[in-house]
Amino acid sequence: MHAHEAADRPAPVHNEVARLVFLVLVAVAAFFLTRAIAANNRDLTMRNAAEWYRRGEAYARAGDLDRAIDAYRRATVRNRDNNTYQLALARALARQHDYDAARALLLSIRESEPDNPQINLDLARVAAEREDVTEALRFYHDALYAPWSPSDAEARRAVRLELIRFLMTHGQTGRAWAEMLAAQADTSDRAKHGAVIK
Repeated sequence: MHAHEAADRPAPVHNEVARLVFLVLVAVAAFFLTRAIAANNRDLTMRNAAEWYRRGEAYARAGDLDRAIDAYRRATVRNRDNNTYQLALARALARQHDYDAARALLLSIRESEPDNPQINLDLARVAAEREDVTEALRFYHDALYAPWSPSDAEARRAVRLELIRFLMTHGQTGRAWAEMLAAQADTSDRAKHGAVIK
């Protein structure tokens, strides 16, 4: 073996290492670039969803339910994890008397928040509109016995009064009286609690 041949051997190894390092750097750069583009696209999609939701709110306030529903649907397609958008869509559907679609959407939202009093109340109201007394009663109770903050005591009382009116309207006098007694007990408890605090 000649001396100059031995001296030439490290060069190919060095070239392979350099090529490998270059490929690794390119892969890392591509990874971070892809992540940055994906994050930017997600931010753009979230902003787009928020804008459609804002439009839906404006249409709903104006009473244009067709456009509101379309806008809310666009918002939920862009951000499927936002329950606020889905709840707004469900309420608009209910206002337009599409109770089956509203119910299906509310039940889907409820899967992630079974103890949310507002979602249960919306379901109760949809059931009431559908004249489903059993389901309405169930969801009114789920709403009433869900965790409410102390500041929402009046709102909870209003829900019970709404339930009482619903029961009276549907000839459920015995149940209505039971709810009246429960409302009276709640009022007494709050009065006692207030007296203790004072």
